[in-house]
Amino acid sequence: MKRHGTTLVELMVTVAIIGVMSSLSIYGFGRLTRVQRQVGGMREVAMLLGEARAEARARNQPVRVEVLAAPAGTRVRWGRLPCGDPWGRACPSSACTSTTSCGGGCVCDQMSGDVTLPPGITVTGLNVCFLGSTGAPRGPSCHQSAAAVTTVRFDLAEETAPYLLTIEPLSGVSRLVDCGRAPKDPACP
Repeated sequence: MKRHGTTLVELMVTVAIIGVMSSLSIYGFGRLTRVQRQVGGMREVAMLLGEARAEARARNQPVRVEVLAAPAGTRVRWGRLPCGDPWGRACPSSACTSTTSCGGGCVCDQMSGDVTLPPGITVTGLNVCFLGSTGAPRGPSCHQSAAAVTTVRFDLAEETAPYLLTIEPLSGVSRLVDCGRAPKDPACP
C-alpha cells in the first residue's frame, strides 16, 4: 500500500524552516531600513550645507551651520550672520564672532529649517561657517584667516566604517563618502 501526502513531522520541519528564514529576513530588513534612514539624514545635511554655501554667496554675508543637541535627536540648521555696518564691511558683526550659534547677542538675519538626524548617528566636526564672498568654509567664528573646515564625520551605531562629508577648502563644495564602500578614498581613515 502506497502512502500519499506528508507526515506531521515533515510539516513541522517545514514550518520551522519557514519561521527561521522569515525572522532572519525581518531582522535584515529592519537593519537595512535603519541604515537607509540614517544615510538619508546625512544626505539632507549635505544638501543643507549646499544651501548655506549658496545663501552666503548670494547675500554676500557669512552663513554659519550649527548643531543643536535635543532629546528628540540631533538637529542641524544654518543661520545668516548679520554685518556690523549697513555696507557689509564688518561681516560678521562682533557679537557673532564670539559665539557659535545664532542666539544670545548674535541674532541671525535668516534661519533655515531644522534637519533632524535619525537616532544612531554621531556627528563630529560640523562647526562650519561659509564666507560671504567666496563660499569658502571656515571655523564657527567666521574669521577669514581661520583654517578651513574640510571634513565632517558621521559614525553610525551599526556600521564600522564612518561616512565622511568632505568640504573642498577653497570653494566649499561638499560630497558624501562611504568609507565602507570606498576605503581607497584619500579622505577615509
